[in-house]
Amino acid sequence: MPISFSKGFNPQAKISFASALKLGVISDCEYMDLELKEHRDAGKIKQKLMQHLPAGLTIFHVKEIPFDAPTAAAVINAAQYNLFVSYVPNEKSVESAVKRIMDEDNIEVVRKTKKGTKRINFRDFILSAEVQEESEGLAKIEILLSVSSQGAGRPEEFCELILRQGIAIDRDRIEIRRTGLYRVKTDGTRLTPWQIISKKDLKNLEEGEKAGSDKDEKKDSHRCR
Repeated sequence: MPISFSKGFNPQAKISFASALKLGVISDCEYMDLELKEHRDAGKIKQKLMQHLPAGLTIFHVKEIPFDAPTAAAVINAAQYNLFVSYVPNEKSVESAVKRIMDEDNIEVVRKTKKGTKRINFRDFILSAEVQEESEGLAKIEILLSVSSQGAGRPEEFCELILRQGIAIDRDRIEIRRTGLYRVKTDGTRLTPWQIISKKDLKNLEEGEKAGSDKDEKKDSHRCR
């Protein structure tokens, strides 16, 4: 595979991912941008990469994108997760706990950083949260958290908020699965990195318009997603 490398004393492969995935989190929806020195058919790129991937890691699609397309990381502003939690049943339900969280305007969370601790309003990161299923001692919660260069909502912190509501979650039996990475528009519409593959698309979104085509963009590209 003729992968492109950066120039300089310590060349790096021109590969980038949409968003870092925390250790221990399962994902169904990661996006990777790859730049090549030479043009290759998307199907052959997928086939070549699949030959070297470990068991359990699958590439679903490969798509050629314009050479000057914005990176997947620049496109997304939200991540969706499914939380599977086990808890000790009592008079309180997980559904009621989630509703109380969503009714709050300010939820202080203390994060550890390299420079010490930082207090944030975690409610600003929660775009939506809903209990999908709940039975005796088990619950599935779908949450949508914001992602930006300034920071991102962490699903494990949302679990801690449920604990604050008096729900005795078993921390050793929490499963976190990332199910989507999106650009969420002001009207709530969700677009995937597949749908935003040109600077024109991104500019239109930032101006509050519907994403357009890339017919005026550079077509002789050696980048894929």
